[in-house]
Amino acid sequence: MKHKKLLYTFCWLLISSLYILLSYWLQTRGFYNLESYFIEYKKLILWSYDESLLRTFYFTKPFLLYLGSFFLGFPTLMNSTYIFSALLMGGLTNHLLFKAFSNPSIPMFLVIYLLCSPVVIYAGISGGSLALYLVFYYLFFSFIMKYTESFSVFHLTLISILIGIFIFLDIEFLKLLLLLIPIFFFSSFYKAKGINGTFYNRASLILSNDSQRRKFFSSFFSSIFVAAFIPLMAFLTFLIINKVFAGNWYYFLESYGNEWNTYATTFPFIYDIEYYSKFISANTSYFLLPFLLLSLLALFQVFSYGGVKTKSILLILAILFLLSEVQEHKLEKLTVQHLSMLTGAGIVAAFFSFAKPTDKSKFRRILLAIAMIVGLFLEWIYFSNSIQKSESLFFSSFTETQNSTRLASKANFKESFRGLTAGRILIDDAIFYPELLELPRKFTWEGHFSSTYQHALQQPELYADYVVMTKSTHPLYLDDIVATAYKRLEMNQVPKNLTLLYEDSLFEIYQIMRNPIAQK
Repeated sequence: MKHKKLLYTFCWLLISSLYILLSYWLQTRGFYNLESYFIEYKKLILWSYDESLLRTFYFTKPFLLYLGSFFLGFPTLMNSTYIFSALLMGGLTNHLLFKAFSNPSIPMFLVIYLLCSPVVIYAGISGGSLALYLVFYYLFFSFIMKYTESFSVFHLTLISILIGIFIFLDIEFLKLLLLLIPIFFFSSFYKAKGINGTFYNRASLILSNDSQRRKFFSSFFSSIFVAAFIPLMAFLTFLIINKVFAGNWYYFLESYGNEWNTYATTFPFIYDIEYYSKFISANTSYFLLPFLLLSLLALFQVFSYGGVKTKSILLILAILFLLSEVQEHKLEKLTVQHLSMLTGAGIVAAFFSFAKPTDKSKFRRILLAIAMIVGLFLEWIYFSNSIQKSESLFFSSFTETQNSTRLASKANFKESFRGLTAGRILIDDAIFYPELLELPRKFTWEGHFSSTYQHALQQPELYADYVVMTKSTHPLYLDDIVATAYKRLEMNQVPKNLTLLYEDSLFEIYQIMRNPIAQK
């Protein structure tokens, strides 16, 4: 037993190390993830301002990625989130591999899928929150599958704890409670003792008997209560903290600067609006294309029962739930981060059904092998055609070294300030947080967490020595608060008193020339 645990730990660290090495290799070829830079920046300002501790530590979204990577990382080599993601996916992959090798009825094609799936690889090397999403979906659907077999309060409690923890990753995970309601409803018919037969026989007997009907509804509503209790209490605590410390129930949900793309509404996308606008409409084939590319494993499990019909019902509900979410939020949810629900559900369903000793159909195994090969191919097609910057960059970094304008600007920013005298910088840190990570220590900045930020926007010469703003030709120019503030001062005919020090395709650096009144 001891040797088995040592082997398990060694394989976990080995797989995680491979993810880290692959991540480092891709970064040398131009891959980067703005979400990782955002988390690192929030750590940087944790102690920079007196007002930033509560908001930065507890309410940076996603909080679990922030907390999990807090004590990891080698600043000169790579961000800590890359190591955290590698450890998470190394643990999940290692667990599934041991599960597959310990059960001979699980086909080796699933092992190949785990090792070669672009979604799994991207989760392990991207340094973003996708690894947490995949772990959540795997555990979530695993607990539901086990509950439909055991009907135990233990698995209900695990589901409740899981959602209660992961709402700090994404508050919208509370919506998954709606997905559980039909599962609990149909499962309650099978929990009735002393009643056998098909579902229709059970339903007719239970609903026609007063005593059984009362037991049925009691079981149904108690299941919902147990599953929803911890998540709802966690969310209520979150709201109370907001009210006490911020005076607003939804302050930390609505405030700016808590997400890496708060202002950059178009920056995550790499194509022109004319290109990705067709992804917005649910009436086009492009809207369903990401689903078709990432859902083959899940769809295969829907139409291949493997003796577990509940699995197929759950997968259909998951697909419909995800479709409704994407249709409501359009481009925001057409990402691998949210579509990974299909990957997580498909992996769980495949392992759950093939683990049954009664299922030994060779024909079904052949179909699974075909689905695996085609599925891997379709997933690579998804990444090669993704409109998300980091996802497309992940694919292209494998083929050739990328010359990223953002990384070049980041290097230019650092080099530009290296030769300047110390001072304060007025900057919109919701946009330029990657650049601020490597700013020389002799500089400080006026950003969203500074108590004098609003004053600096009104009278820059009193609060800053340098100004950084987005170039007027860049799509983010209208999202830049500093650029907007100077535009307002210009409209009010207030002199700028700026001297241009550096500019590239993304930003401009100015030095504030002080007038005699300002100096007094």
